[in-house]
Amino acid sequence: MDEKQAKLIVFEGAGRSGKSTLIHLVKNALEKRGMQTTFTEWNSYPSIQRIINQKKVDSSFTPLTYCLLHLAEFALRYEEIIQPALKKADVVLADRWVYTAWTRDSARGIENEYVRQCYQFAKKPDCVFYIEVPSDIALQRHIQTKPFFGYNAGVDIWPDRTKEEAFLLYHQHITQHYSLIAEEENFVVLNGLESSENLLHQALEHLKSNGFIACEESFK
Repeated sequence: MDEKQAKLIVFEGAGRSGKSTLIHLVKNALEKRGMQTTFTEWNSYPSIQRIINQKKVDSSFTPLTYCLLHLAEFALRYEEIIQPALKKADVVLADRWVYTAWTRDSARGIENEYVRQCYQFAKKPDCVFYIEVPSDIALQRHIQTKPFFGYNAGVDIWPDRTKEEAFLLYHQHITQHYSLIAEEENFVVLNGLESSENLLHQALEHLKSNGFIACEESFK
């Protein structure tokens, strides 16, 4: 590439929205058209990921350690993986960005302004797709595909509720916060109840029509 940085395309959504499926479909579609992509996802820096995952198993997080460990993971990944990729690839595709921390840490009582200040070093994405799905549908998907209820399902916040109730409360809180952020940050909101094929088409056409990717042919 020339001196211009790669486009940073982010995919956000509460749990079981179909976000991760969509990002991989977009990645494959862009690569088939000869574009160089780099993929990065939340909580994937190996050494920090192991600590975070073990603390989830041990149920030994406090809201502050939850916040700061995820911040450390993101900062390391940002410096060592994302920033170099922005200088080399055509497109960097991120499965979650700082907005995940904004919503999840807020749900645990961490001051929103504090969290935003912590992540202010991060580049503002060129485009954010937010995949929205009703909480009851998300719960059905969660039970069918990932029947483990942990920190990403609200059991630490509402330990006196059933796992299903905690999931719904957490998902609803996250979704409400995302809705506010989506308007503030001009997210592209997609309906997570639509088919993967329709979501892929909408995402690709948006990227093309807004000049985020260069492609002469129409996406079908």
